[in-house]
Amino acid sequence: MLMGIKEITLLLGILFLCLSAGESNPEAKMQRYITCAGNKSAQRETRALYGKKALEILKGAPNTLDNRKKLLQVAQIFSEINFFRESIDASHNLKKKSLAAHDDFYLAKAYQALGNGYTNLSENDQAMYFLMESKKIYIKTDDYKNIARIYSAIALVYYFNCDYFEAISNYLEALKLAQKKFLYDEQFNAFYSLAFVLRDIGEYATSIKYGLKAVSIAEKKLNNNSTDLQVCYCLLGQSSFDSGNTRQAIGYYRQGLIFLRKRDNDYAEGKAVLLDNLANAYLSINKVDSVPFLYEQANKMRDSFNIDQGRNYNRLYLSNYYRKIGRKDEALRYAEEALRLSKSFRAPRDILQCLKQLIELDKVKSLEYTQRYISLSDSLQLAERRNRNKFARIAFEADELTVEKDRAIKQKWIVIGVAGAILLLGGLLFVIKMQRARQKRLMLVHEQQKADEAIYQLINDQQLKIDEGRQAEKQRIARELHDGIMNRLASTRLNLFILNKSQDDETIRKCIGFIDNIQEIEYEIRQVAHDLNDDIFSENKGFAALLDNLFNEYRGTTSTNLFTEIDPAFNWEMTESVLRMNIYRILQEALQNSYKYASAQNIFVTLTKEDDCVRILVHDDGVGFKVDKVKKGIGLQNIADRAKTLHGEFKIISGGPEGTILNILLPLTKQDLIINKGKP
Repeated sequence: MLMGIKEITLLLGILFLCLSAGESNPEAKMQRYITCAGNKSAQRETRALYGKKALEILKGAPNTLDNRKKLLQVAQIFSEINFFRESIDASHNLKKKSLAAHDDFYLAKAYQALGNGYTNLSENDQAMYFLMESKKIYIKTDDYKNIARIYSAIALVYYFNCDYFEAISNYLEALKLAQKKFLYDEQFNAFYSLAFVLRDIGEYATSIKYGLKAVSIAEKKLNNNSTDLQVCYCLLGQSSFDSGNTRQAIGYYRQGLIFLRKRDNDYAEGKAVLLDNLANAYLSINKVDSVPFLYEQANKMRDSFNIDQGRNYNRLYLSNYYRKIGRKDEALRYAEEALRLSKSFRAPRDILQCLKQLIELDKVKSLEYTQRYISLSDSLQLAERRNRNKFARIAFEADELTVEKDRAIKQKWIVIGVAGAILLLGGLLFVIKMQRARQKRLMLVHEQQKADEAIYQLINDQQLKIDEGRQAEKQRIARELHDGIMNRLASTRLNLFILNKSQDDETIRKCIGFIDNIQEIEYEIRQVAHDLNDDIFSENKGFAALLDNLFNEYRGTTSTNLFTEIDPAFNWEMTESVLRMNIYRILQEALQNSYKYASAQNIFVTLTKEDDCVRILVHDDGVGFKVDKVKKGIGLQNIADRAKTLHGEFKIISGGPEGTILNILLPLTKQDLIINKGKP
């Protein structure tokens, strides 16, 4: 399946991260190696390589809490990719460092990881010892979740040793504790594991009952995922198949595969088991067309992900298939391969299954296989009794060693504590007294310095803001006077100058229009003076009232009809003062421009709230102008500058019969740059 752009980008990023690991200090390299090893999209061998590099650095790293946490993380990564020897190596290092630091939490985690690692390697004596050590610490710290998990892990060791009674007993203990403490993950694991063991001993109806309870919990869990349901449906299918209900088994297998269909290569182990079981079920009802394909797909999946579990059964199922279609040579070859794999896995029950198949296939060695079958069956019964006694002895000896170790540690610390107290008590009291007095003096001096610096900085910052605001306002007023009022006064003066040369009726009539312009200039001067003398943005004045005053003043000085509409959703008191000031200035500029140049009969002003923005629309029905041909005056440029400073947008629509529309969109947030720049 082709990778998507996101997956490729992720892998390239992680590759770059890992390649750059050699360019930093050891601690940074270690963290990068752990990140690369934990990448589930990478190949197993690549993850193992980076995990080993991280482990080498961690072995020589200081014994800190963070490094112990990373050691546990590396051990878990190795276990996840089935590198159990490496996981055990990391766990032993974690155990050593935790003992030295008297860290019970990570010591218990180390014992637990060691127990699980040795279980996966079928070294059951070692597994039982470390699980028992972990259990004692969890009981001492009342860690009920991990106590339940340890019960289940111990049950698994008993199961691998064919001691089904002890396995079921420990799973029931885990289940009782999980139900009492409402531990749903542990309840699911106990129900599923009980169903698994009961299927092996032929209790199919009870196995299906517990399996359905596991399904019920998996569906209710808040963190439900497809792998929980997949393993449940796989087990339900196996129990149904073994009980003779093949059709029901096929239905369960298909349900399990449905949950994993969209998971790509996730949960490869579960997919392989389901494919094997589905093929086996089809074979039992003589639907053999797709059987070899399903077996081969399961085998390829195990090869791709280096999964050993189930390989022997895959070969045993293939042997059954070829035996059924009459190709006995291939059936014999696959049965021998299944036997070889079962021996390498140290799985005596699987060996018995393979020997039983070979007895029926190989008539020449039938007697030899029969003798081996009987011998192994007898030895399993004897080993079961021995292991039961051995594990009981391990638990007892571990308890005795723990008691002796705790007693020795306690005595050691008593001696050290008494001696240290006698030697250091007098000196410590004197040093503590002197240090406290000195610390108080230093703290007072330090706090006074910090307070003085803070006051000085506040004064500087406030003065800087005042200066910036004053300078910006000066520049704006200068622009208004120079580019607006002064230009119009000069133009009026020049046009009236012709009265010195000619005073005929026609000249006087033309000049009267220029005299009327003086009233407009007076209005602009009044506006500038009003801005200087009136603190219109005082917090004691409502902004809505200020807008009403602006609009009423415009109506009182012009004959143009002004229509306004303001969205009632605005809460002006919760709006930043800088934004309110700029909205007011923009409306001033827009109304002044319409009055000066538009010759409009009507002006429409609208303020609406759109999500986290305010939209200002100023529409007049005046003469308009061609936006792309007319250079913007200072008024329009000021509006554009204000919108840009506020991170907003400014658009002009003009030149048509509809007049001119100014469209300004300003965000109600992100006004920090405005304050820093000091824009008026």
